[in-house]
Amino acid sequence: MKTLNWPVLMLSALLAFALPTIAADKAATEAQLKALREQISELQKEQTTKRKKESAARQELAEAESRIGEVSKALDATQQKQREAKHRLNNLDDEKQRYEQQRDKALKTLAKQMRAAFTVGDQEYLKLLLNQQDPSRLGRTLIYYEYLNKARTVELQQLAEAMQSLSTIAETIAAELLELKSIEQKLSDERQQLKSLSQKRRNAVRRLAQEIASTDKKIASLQADEQSLGQLLEQIGKAAKRVPLPKGAGFPQLRGRLSWPSNGKLLHQYGESRHEGRLRWNGVLIGGREGGEVSAIYHGRIVFSDWLRGFGLMTIVDHGDDYMSLYGHNQSLLKKVGDWVEAGEPIATIGNTGGQTDVGLYFEIRHQGKAIDPRPWIAKGG
Repeated sequence: MKTLNWPVLMLSALLAFALPTIAADKAATEAQLKALREQISELQKEQTTKRKKESAARQELAEAESRIGEVSKALDATQQKQREAKHRLNNLDDEKQRYEQQRDKALKTLAKQMRAAFTVGDQEYLKLLLNQQDPSRLGRTLIYYEYLNKARTVELQQLAEAMQSLSTIAETIAAELLELKSIEQKLSDERQQLKSLSQKRRNAVRRLAQEIASTDKKIASLQADEQSLGQLLEQIGKAAKRVPLPKGAGFPQLRGRLSWPSNGKLLHQYGESRHEGRLRWNGVLIGGREGGEVSAIYHGRIVFSDWLRGFGLMTIVDHGDDYMSLYGHNQSLLKKVGDWVEAGEPIATIGNTGGQTDVGLYFEIRHQGKAIDPRPWIAKGG
């Protein structure tokens, strides 16, 4: 009687019950994530509607900075394509040189063989065969000529292959050069676009500065910016709670172990007074070069990726446990709402959007919607 393999049967039974549950959980999570994206999309539409109610200067600033972000991202992608095209051309050039050497070698060998054949000639070959009295010498002569003919055939074949390969490479190089020319034209167009948008942005910043020239107006504007951010975070927090993050090391356990999102000097500290002590910094401003990398401080999900009054192009990452990290004044945004990111993964590039004059990254950590000092969360030397 055949013995039943109980462990295998048990595992099969467990999988039979578990797999539909796993599939159902995955489908539910995807549905929740879709709902989150739709809710955040509605919030972004609300932000766009609010912007339309702002002054013409602020509207122009938002439009210019958003377009600068898009064009900068496209420019980076085009530059990468240019680097790849040049790399392919270099490889093709190396390959071309190898086949040229193969062709030259085959031609030299053939020339030697042709000279040898011409020296002996067909008549001489016939005489050698007829005059051979020694059968062993006759055999060696036949083998020699057979070898010579085979060698000639091989060299001719190698020459034909080399010439065909060179012809194919020449066509590929011509196509790559056309592609490179097209890429360079696109780069030129994008740079011109960027130049035009940058001028438009400068004009908007100047007009906005004139609108809020007095200290009171500046403070009122900053308070309005902070209020707008607070309302947005409250709405995002409610939407994000409906889509739980996967289980992992909780954010609270990472205090003192994180890295700064970008390299640079801290230009402004959390809690530092601004505008004669009437306001305080809710985050830090990290100096940097335009286009520099901005990285996520920890695993999480992108819950906002758009232009926001006072903060320019901003990305917000939800880390779970009611913790979020905010990255503002970016030049371009690399991730969209719903994307998952890991610690150290690039999510944006450094800029000065939001009407700033200095280039740098504005960074905050928030817990339950309230700004907290990010410095105790960063590892020494991080």
